Amino acid sequence: LTLSGAVAGTGSYTNNIASLTIGGALSTTTFTNAGTNTLTIGGSNTVTTFTATSAGNTVIYNGTSGAVTVKATNYSNLTISTSGQTATFANATNTVSGNLNVTAGNFTVSGTTAFNVTGTTTIANGATFTFSGTTTAPTFTGDFTNNGTWNNSGGVEIGRAHV
Repeated sequence: LTLSGAVAGTGSYTNNIASLTIGGALSTTTFTNAGTNTLTIGGSNTVTTFTATSAGNTVIYNGTSGAVTVKATNYSNLTISTSGQTATFANATNTVSGNLNVTAGNFTVSGTTAFNVTGTTTIANGATFTFSGTTTAPTFTGDFTNNGTWNNSGGVEIGRAHV
């Protein structure tokens, strides 16, 4: 199902649609991306309580105009595909329990954030992952492939090595 614009409201919503695309920003009180569903958000996510941790579940941020706010929460699988734009994760402890893919644009994790990925991390050609201003080094326990740009102002742990 594809919704061409932003989605806003109050109350609670559980997504049970296998593939839901929201063409703009997502804003509501409570949103749960259930099961192994894929949710694509074409703008910022300002949901008060956002849950996307069900095993196999995927959230894709693909905003192509203006800055994109990635909801500071835990994810099962997370993809950033914001061609020509910056997607920002700020000021929270976040874990991606599956895979992190930065396929286009700039993904910035900043503030006093602990950021952990337990699955595979891939930065695609032409994409950028920036990690800055934090008190805790990011941890990547799965495979890490960088074909793009990695900017890191502090240490990083990949597997058992601290780089």
